[in-house]
Amino acid sequence: MTRNGKIARLPDDLREELNRRLQNAEPGGRLLAWLNALPAVQKVLQDQFAGHPVSKQNLSEWRAGGFSEWQTQRDCLANTQDIAAGADQVAEAAQGRLSGHLATVLAARYAGLLLNWNGEVTAEFGRKIRTLGQLTRTLTVLRRCELRAGVAT
Repeated sequence: MTRNGKIARLPDDLREELNRRLQNAEPGGRLLAWLNALPAVQKVLQDQFAGHPVSKQNLSEWRAGGFSEWQTQRDCLANTQDIAAGADQVAEAAQGRLSGHLATVLAARYAGLLLNWNGEVTAEFGRKIRTLGQLTRTLTVLRRCELRAGVAT
């Protein structure tokens, strides 16, 4: 969403600093005094808002809008970094052969099911074999992607 209020029109570095201060729960009065004293803010206010200072209402609206979006973006980035780090650890632990290891586990599950099978196709046996089949198809797609990327061994 494109924002057009007083705070949204401030330079990026000032909005970033304001967001960090909001994140640290700095009081609104102190933030307003800081913002309204900055020459860059005064210029924007003079040029676009007839010199009217950033108000408590402007700050409140920014908290609910621009700041909230900023927090969401930061959280998303942090989660993505955590996922990437976890994926790197998994890849390292599997020595680049994760799908191969998964195929071995899946084959062992098939073997266990068949070794304990008495030849009767019960509802439970059918459910287990269908589940293994679905997992096999999913693993096959994963293996193909890895092979195309030159990852699988």
